[in-house]
Amino acid sequence: MIYLDSFLYYTVFASAVLIYGIGINKTVDIGITKFEDFSFYVKSVVVIALSSIASWLMTHYILVPVNLIELYPIVTFIVFACINSLAGAIISLKKNTSGSEFAVSFLITLLSVSESTSLLDTIVIFFSCIFTLVLLIPICITFKKRVSSDGRSLDENYYSFFFIFIAIILISMTVWDVVWFNLGAIK
Repeated sequence: MIYLDSFLYYTVFASAVLIYGIGINKTVDIGITKFEDFSFYVKSVVVIALSSIASWLMTHYILVPVNLIELYPIVTFIVFACINSLAGAIISLKKNTSGSEFAVSFLITLLSVSESTSLLDTIVIFFSCIFTLVLLIPICITFKKRVSSDGRSLDENYYSFFFIFIAIILISMTVWDVVWFNLGAIK
């Protein structure tokens, strides 16, 4: 049950995209463009999974016993860079990827390692972060179609409206504990 609570917490209430801002720019760009290369997304999920698990294991079994826990971000980065390079060599991608994909994947890995207390908790956190991104993609595509439905092109107004829209979603998801419908807030 605690893992379901963690999954819901990192998917809805402390969403990696909405609260931490991880991948918000890529979510906007995915809402603008179409999915071109599905192998890139599969590679990203596999790299995040493998690097999160390996980083947690290295942190728990190597850094914690020698009291060097402060070095876990460096270890996580080195593990992630190695696994990402290996996966990029095995799955030769046809298009060049920007640095933001690397940053989004690394930040999800770092978040899952830093916020977890067990290996299963690490897995739940990175799956919930990925699930949050998957949930927001249809919302972004729908918002793009609504904004550009009158035939005008997407310009900086789209980005302004989109971030206001994301702010409204964020506020509606985080004020649930202070609204008058929650009886605990009144007591």
